Amino acid sequence: MSDSLITKRAMGTALKELCLTKSFHKITIADITGKCGLNRQSFYYHFQDKFELLNWVYYNEAFSKVVQGVNLENWNEHLLRLLKIMKQDQKFYTSTIKDQEQNFSEYLFQSAHSLLMEGISILAKNEVLTEHQRKTYADFFAYGITGILVSWARNGMQESPEQMASLMKSLVENGEKAAYHKYIRKSLGLQDEKL
Repeated sequence: MSDSLITKRAMGTALKELCLTKSFHKITIADITGKCGLNRQSFYYHFQDKFELLNWVYYNEAFSKVVQGVNLENWNEHLLRLLKIMKQDQKFYTSTIKDQEQNFSEYLFQSAHSLLMEGISILAKNEVLTEHQRKTYADFFAYGITGILVSWARNGMQESPEQMASLMKSLVENGEKAAYHKYIRKSLGLQDEKL
């Protein structure tokens, strides 16, 4: 392991420990460097500010572990892994999401959006959807996933990771069933049922 990675991990660990007793917006660079025994110059050599450090922690401790190898068949297993990581460090995630929701939301949204764009392209290969329509569908579902997970964290992660993953899987499967039902009715020349 490189010295740079060791230093970044030390700062990430310091930030996580500080978040156990202090809200993220009150944590200073001096707090972080003091906690891990480094100086401010070392901090600024590796990170521009505490927000970049927070993004580094999110990516290296959560997102990088769940985005690799994710596909349409195993997405729910990867989601469950992310939820378990968050639950394991509940105080850190709850605190930082409450104080700095945008950082986490952007990471989650981008990950979900990429997967959804891929899935929509596969599922809609026989339908003529414009790029704008595909993006809109992906936006809709990615914002939904992000909103549900952020809400779960902000509300103290009351449900277990397994319950949340099951709920999300059910929502997606029900959406798939509705889309399939619509496709069959359309291919048979039937009108869509009115709600």
